[in-house]
Amino acid sequence: MTGNHSNGAVGVLRALTDSLTVRDSQGLLEAAISQAGESIVITTAELEPPGPQIVYVNEAFTRITGYTPDEIVGQTPRVLQGPDTEREVLDRLKADLNSHGWFEGETWNYRKDGSRYRVRWNIAPVGTPDNETRYLVAVQREVTELRRLEAERLHYHANFNLRTGLPNRKYTLQLLEDALDRAERSDLDLAVVAVEIRDFSTITQGMGEESGDALLDTLTFGLRNQLTGQPHFLGVAARGRIIAVLERLSEAEQHFTGLLHELLEGVNRELAIHRDQAPVASACAGAALFPKDGQEAGALLGQAEAAAANALATGTSSIRLADAQAGVRLREQLTLRADLQQAVDNAELYLAYQPQVDLGSGRIVGAEALLRWDHPERGPISPGVFIPILEASGLINRVGEWTLETAARQARAWLEQGNPMQVAVNLSARQVHAGDLVGSVSRILDETGVPQGALELEITETLLLDLDADTQAVFEELSAMGVQLALDDFGTGYSALAYLQALPLTTLKIDRAFVGGIGSSAKSEALVRGIVSLSRGLGMPVVAEGIETDAQRAFVQGLGCERGQGFGLGRPMRADQLTEILFGGGPLGVS
Repeated sequence: MTGNHSNGAVGVLRALTDSLTVRDSQGLLEAAISQAGESIVITTAELEPPGPQIVYVNEAFTRITGYTPDEIVGQTPRVLQGPDTEREVLDRLKADLNSHGWFEGETWNYRKDGSRYRVRWNIAPVGTPDNETRYLVAVQREVTELRRLEAERLHYHANFNLRTGLPNRKYTLQLLEDALDRAERSDLDLAVVAVEIRDFSTITQGMGEESGDALLDTLTFGLRNQLTGQPHFLGVAARGRIIAVLERLSEAEQHFTGLLHELLEGVNRELAIHRDQAPVASACAGAALFPKDGQEAGALLGQAEAAAANALATGTSSIRLADAQAGVRLREQLTLRADLQQAVDNAELYLAYQPQVDLGSGRIVGAEALLRWDHPERGPISPGVFIPILEASGLINRVGEWTLETAARQARAWLEQGNPMQVAVNLSARQVHAGDLVGSVSRILDETGVPQGALELEITETLLLDLDADTQAVFEELSAMGVQLALDDFGTGYSALAYLQALPLTTLKIDRAFVGGIGSSAKSEALVRGIVSLSRGLGMPVVAEGIETDAQRAFVQGLGCERGQGFGLGRPMRADQLTEILFGGGPLGVS
């Protein structure tokens, strides 16, 4: 502590050293020193062994230390020292007095009863008119309580979530370790429950951080209310997720499951009361039991969180108990995500091109660019596995732009080789709703020089669920730049004919599920007829996906479908393989 108090103490010491040389003020000075609120000690000035001797202490010193003047005068200040007295502070005291004649510092001292207290010292010499130092005057201030409060404040800031007042994740794990020791000694079960507000990040993005904070308060209140009478403590594991540790459990697991369901129902009732904060807020939970599901704090918390993630995936307000396999799956997913990040950084992803064939001539007239990843250890990873990871991690924008640019450059290369083709690229919702898609496409078209109509962007009906004025404007701008827009998987999503009128679509693609039913399902055949008829009425080309047999090809061709795509016409392949086929001329995969 070096603020105003220190400056004041130094001023007092200077006043004392000046005043002690004035004989006619001695009585007044002694009275002032005796009645001072801070402890004052006067010693001889010897710093070498045996050291200074105490010649005077005031009443405040006796009140703090318990030593009376008769007990302490004549002894050295070492009587106040003990095991925790910092040696380095004592060494600095001597060095500072020798070098510049005063000292300020803090250490542990000991009272007469053996209890320790924290003290801040200001020590200065008392000189004679001929500059001879005979005495040292020390003003000490007890700061034990002040330092305790400071330590508590530091501990709180380091270990507690300031918004909720609950232990943070790191400190929760420490508290959980202590609870596990108690449970093991008592031979009782313990439960770790991860309670999470569903779609918390989406709610805070849409309604603001204040609503998110209010929901956390409600969740905390609901948990405390439901756990009244049950030994427990709460902690924050992540934004929107609170951990409840339930101690001294001795009931069978089925009873414990009932307790958890009551807990979750109570929390959801509490959230329902505060619909003004978030109309759709609800909670789900995952739980792990000690010792059945693990015996270490980190492992148990991980199991509970994995179970909560499993509950979240159900799409309902539910609770799940720990499943060892769920933890394994979660670790595998995290490992795969890390591997995918590395693959993106090292440019290990590549494009395969599936030919689109003119059904009349059997010649290749276009290709769909498909993202592929060959894992160095696991081999090819399904796009259905790694693309959702790209979406969830936000990497899809970076990878999507690379895909667009790579596909456009390949279209330009085929054009220069005498094979003008339309190349289609799938768009994700994140690419449309985040980032500058129009700017990226414009740059790519300028840099690659592909002609109008050579680049086609495929969108799905599910992407159009959030169609608003801004999104519609994006598609209008892309269309104005000469980019073709195809509606992929038509008929499998939330089909709305309004999309066909509102958007500048140029192509409909019949989903493979309908084409695959040709020859075996009258309903599939009727749907295909309807889509082709609708497309022709709108003046849109239609592409039949998933053609695998001659019969399927003949059926859609007979309806007037001009282009087709599927394993029966050509599998996805690397660009150089497709280039070889293009230069070979002739039909692909059909007779």
